[in-house]
Amino acid sequence: MKKKIISLIPLILLLIGMFCARTSALACSVQPAKALEQWVPYVPSSEQVDLEFWIEDQVAYVKVCITFSDAGFGLSDWGSVTKYGCEIQVNSEIWEWTGPAAQAITTRCHTYDLGHLESGAYTFTFKAWGIPIENTGTTAIPEFTSVVSILLALAILTAALVIYKRRQLQITIQ
Repeated sequence: MKKKIISLIPLILLLIGMFCARTSALACSVQPAKALEQWVPYVPSSEQVDLEFWIEDQVAYVKVCITFSDAGFGLSDWGSVTKYGCEIQVNSEIWEWTGPAAQAITTRCHTYDLGHLESGAYTFTFKAWGIPIENTGTTAIPEFTSVVSILLALAILTAALVIYKRRQLQITIQ
């Protein structure tokens, strides 16, 4: 009988050890929900970002729209416009909430005032956390250039019409 009890002791110790290990592993893996829910930096894909460029009253603008899969996203900074020659950039700070969020597709938009751009080809790049996401190339032709071109064309047409009428008049007199 003593022999049987002695041989059961290692088995009982093993079972107790397994129970304690399992219990402490469960205790270690259970963390408060608040520790898991936090705002973390987020970089959207280029498919999530739409850019629209236009010029109005000799001022250039770019509208940036970002579409998110749920309501758990935020922007702490849309970024400031930075110009490097014909390269225009903005660097935004976008956040994702790791906790629960309303399951609704949301879109956030912002319009950047690029100011007056000289005639030329420009590239606008939208960044998040320093990573380029989407860009658009455009050509800026200030409105006054278009007006001058139209006035010049009208002046040439008027001169051509005057010359044509004078020649008709000379043919009629002869």
